[in-house]
Amino acid sequence: MKNNSMLEGNIWKTMFKLSWPTMIGMIFHTAFNVIDTIFVGRISAEAIAAVSIAFPFIFFFFAFAQGVGTGTTSLIARSLGAKDKETAQRAAKHSLLIGVVFWVIFGMLGFFLASSLFPFFGANETIMPMAKSYTYMIFSGFIFTFLFFSASSIFRGFGDMKTPMYVMIFSVVVNIVLDAILIFGWGFIPRMEVFGAALATVIARAVSCVVILSLLFSKKSKLKINTHSFTFDWKIIKDIFKVGIPSSLNMIVMSLGAMFYTKMASLVSPLAIAMYGIVSKLESIAFLPVIGISVATVTLVGHNFGAKNFKRIKEIAVKSSIISFIFMSIMGFIFWFFPEFWISIFSNNPEVLSLGRDYIKIIFWSFGFVGLGIIIGSLFQGLGRGTPTLMITLTRALAGLPVAIVLWFVMGINGVWVGSVISILVGAVVGFIWLKLSFKKLMVY
Repeated sequence: MKNNSMLEGNIWKTMFKLSWPTMIGMIFHTAFNVIDTIFVGRISAEAIAAVSIAFPFIFFFFAFAQGVGTGTTSLIARSLGAKDKETAQRAAKHSLLIGVVFWVIFGMLGFFLASSLFPFFGANETIMPMAKSYTYMIFSGFIFTFLFFSASSIFRGFGDMKTPMYVMIFSVVVNIVLDAILIFGWGFIPRMEVFGAALATVIARAVSCVVILSLLFSKKSKLKINTHSFTFDWKIIKDIFKVGIPSSLNMIVMSLGAMFYTKMASLVSPLAIAMYGIVSKLESIAFLPVIGISVATVTLVGHNFGAKNFKRIKEIAVKSSIISFIFMSIMGFIFWFFPEFWISIFSNNPEVLSLGRDYIKIIFWSFGFVGLGIIIGSLFQGLGRGTPTLMITLTRALAGLPVAIVLWFVMGINGVWVGSVISILVGAVVGFIWLKLSFKKLMVY
């Protein structure tokens, strides 16, 4: 993707070129968890519950990898937009360094905290061993996750969305093959069940990490990274963290929200936990195209902000918001019309199907506003501002979670889902108002 297409020409066309590889890549990235859940669902509903309990906890630490990636993409895009290739190169090297340091810190924290927290979220004697084995294996391979996200964000920062996509597709194919072998056993390889699902994921991520780093440091790479001339620069770290840390904290708040809803589901039954894990996977699939648009938005806005092309930024904001809202609303109706079908892909348990149907019938009303909220966050990130997105998410949590608790006593678990819808609507409205005020200042600037 040439910089002139970022700064001029048809926005729809450029956005599509940037979005579709990320959409495909994110579809395959999400397939990691979805495929694990499908295979694990063939073991038992309790096995799904074990993975579902582990997922919000893993995502809590996973958020830091994504945050650093977002900060890196934003800084590189803004630097290239301002024709400052040297800063872009330094940002790439520092991003990889941060990935290694974060793995050491968060990998250790994950090992120490997992076993003590799982009982709080409903892990009983049956679920607990499976949740622990799955989580410990995933954390042992976190180094590959952090480095893969850093490398992918570097490619996306200078407009190459296809390389991360191709590597992710290859990685998921490896994961599918290993899932079938390691979960159920084959030949001399024993049946490992839930632990096998985690091991397959770690191996596949290790392969993807080696491949993408090889491409990043190859002679054909667009952004030449000279490791021999590395000089530590706190300013680069600060610039990455300026967007990355609020982005990470934003996802952590969402992770805490997922933990809250998991806890509320645990008050119903272990099968309610399994249901929430399944519908969370379905939602993550539905959101993938908008995630692709949001990544393209960060890159597009970053390049134009660096070039001080503020009028084009406003046009990008309007078009990306409209398409995301419409698309997510359509996805909501698709889930609303056929809820049992989608849930049955993972489990045919009658209680899981009944609880999942009720959840989808309520939550689909928020889908369009989820898409709008994601895009508003990416617009702020492209401008190099991570704090507004975090504050909007906190506002949404403070508004929605108390409502969910109150409605729990009125409507039971369905009241919790209604509270979730209300929180999403509040976040979208607050985000829209904040963005509109920010654009007024930007146009004056």
